[in-house]
Amino acid sequence: MTFTDKTRQPVGTRFIGDKGWVHAHRENPLFEPESLRRVKLKEGELRLQESKEHHADFLNSVRSRKDPVSTVEATHIASYLGLLAEIAARLETKLKWDPKSEQFIGNDEANKRLSRPMHNGWKL
Repeated sequence: MTFTDKTRQPVGTRFIGDKGWVHAHRENPLFEPESLRRVKLKEGELRLQESKEHHADFLNSVRSRKDPVSTVEATHIASYLGLLAEIAARLETKLKWDPKSEQFIGNDEANKRLSRPMHNGWKL
């Protein structure tokens, strides 16, 4: 993972394949090669679900009782990936992560940083 900002790395998600890449972003998707912009998906091919705004999608999912585009599980995994990189950067060391136990392997100091004490009587 590389820590960057918008001036160096565009916001969004890049999907890399054997014929190029697509950088998905709401306002300006990028394609390399540009010819990928014109590719039409065939009937039955896997497609990403369309979502204009995450907060509106979440409220619609509450009303409809259907999963949002970003499920709780997917959002949890996406958010902890950045946190794991931050822990490694702060400790200035390489870490091994076990996604099943959601713990670092062989590094107690890193595991201590996965949570912090709650304040004002809050508990889980």
